[in-house]
Parts: sequence; C-alpha cells; structure tokens
Amino acid sequence: MNVGYGELTIHIGPATDLATEAIVSPVNAEMVPSAGVGQLIVAAAGLDVRRELSALTPTVVGRVVKTSAGALPSKLILHAVTMSLAESVTQDNFETALRTVMSTCRSNSIQSVGIPVCEMAPKTTPAQVVMNYALGLAFKSLKGARVPKRIVFAVPSQQLCDQFTKAAKSMLLLA
Repeated sequence: MNVGYGELTIHIGPATDLATEAIVSPVNAEMVPSAGVGQLIVAAAGLDVRRELSALTPTVVGRVVKTSAGALPSKLILHAVTMSLAESVTQDNFETALRTVMSTCRSNSIQSVGIPVCEMAPKTTPAQVVMNYALGLAFKSLKGARVPKRIVFAVPSQQLCDQFTKAAKSMLLLA
C-alpha cells in the first residue's frame, strides 16, 4: 500500500527471502543474534557475516550496526540491539531499536528495508503493541522522509498478515 512518499508491504514468509536493500536482525548487546529470527537470518547469511558480527565490539541497547548480507538477497543486515544480556526485549528497547533502524536508513540512504515480525513469546510485550508501534513508525517514516522508500514487514503466518493488514488499513484511513 502506498503511504506518503513510499510503500508499505507485508510479506508472508521468512525475512531471509526479502530482496530489500537492508534487512533487520535482532541481536543482544554482545552482538549475538537473538533467539529465533536473528539466528535464522545470520545462519542464512553465512559464515562471513557470522565472522563480521563476532568481530564487532559489544554495544548498548538501541544501537544498530551494519554488516554485509552474505548469501541473502539483501545487500546489508542492520543488526538492531534489542536486549542486554541481563534482560529480554522490552517495549522501550524494541521502540528505541526500531527508531534507530529508520534513522540508519535515512542517514545511509537505504531505499528499502525488511523488518521481520515474529509471534511474541508469552509474558513479553503484547504482539498488538509491537504491531501498532512498528506500523505507526513505518507510516511516520514513509510520510515524512523520502528514505526508506519501501518498508517490508515479513510475517510468518497468514493470521499475522491479516492482523497487520487490518491495522495498516485502519491507520491509512486515519492518516
């Protein structure tokens, strides 16, 4: 769907299939891929990316670090630090990291970015909160900036795609 200066797309399937300029991968502050989607992305990217990532200095929650994308169809991986070793992902950490991803796209003229979305684990930030924030930030970015021009959310199921599509259409009507 067209939003402001760009396009918002929802893709059903693994984020590793996306041919966007960059793909987002969650990592912890020690630069270790987060369980699940982060590990899948780095594994699919290959050994060179794993080496690049392991050579990086630990950093703080909210930072985004770029590496090549290795064997992935994307050109870059934006490793978003979403948690420290002492805590799991919180809503604040997620929001900070996602804002930094969008800022990194603007400052590096990244035209398209793929953002993986996964089912939220019990006792974590509710999926609806994550979805609304991610979509709201995507809308704000596409309406106010010319970069990135395309944001793709990769979702694992038709059910999550339907939820994202419904929320996005509601936000588009309110815009």
